[in-house]
Amino acid sequence: MSKSDDNQEKWLNEFLEATKGTEWVTKLTAFLGTKEQLRLLFPSDIEPDGSFTPTKGDDGKRRVFEAFRLLSPIDVEYLVIGLDPYPDEKLATGVAFLVPEDSGKPTPPSLKHLTECLFPKNEPNLVKWSQDNGVLLINAALTFPIGGKISGAHLPDWMEFTKAIIRFLKMTKPDIEIIALGKDAANVAKEALIRCCIHPAARGLSKDRFREDWGDYGPCKRGGKG
Repeated sequence: MSKSDDNQEKWLNEFLEATKGTEWVTKLTAFLGTKEQLRLLFPSDIEPDGSFTPTKGDDGKRRVFEAFRLLSPIDVEYLVIGLDPYPDEKLATGVAFLVPEDSGKPTPPSLKHLTECLFPKNEPNLVKWSQDNGVLLINAALTFPIGGKISGAHLPDWMEFTKAIIRFLKMTKPDIEIIALGKDAANVAKEALIRCCIHPAARGLSKDRFREDWGDYGPCKRGGKG
């Protein structure tokens, strides 16, 4: 079993088993268009009724839960919550803000501001930074319509899932630091003790303004590892 598969299995055993049978599980399963148990949904083996991002990878599996393959629950020290995956199917990866290296697309403004803050002198590597510093990078909604224009379009479908992730991590990791990027993400996480920062895609945002708002917090305060 690969490390990423092992991480995924730990989330299955610890998080999904703890929330099995709850109402939001039933609703989310229906939304994603699968009649299988949520345990089969987690590896992203899903065939949804609609078209949304993240789309399928080279192995034919969707990347909806890809962020949970980077870290096991016990390794999470920070939870960073964005809003939506990228609407472009060539950019969304299932990890908040991360894009494929070979997308052939310009760097999204949100990722540009984030990497300029995290890696002022080094080559950006968001996956390594996430794993080295225990940072789980998720969006409040894990899916978004392809080409969609309305922020938070799928947020009602994912809100209870994201809240359950927050409750689970606060229960198992009481000292976890939660950073919500933008007011919409903060509203989802409002029951937890969080830091709300400006979203890196905010209109008119400068790199200095974003660095000032978030650069002295959490793993950024120490400069992170790597």
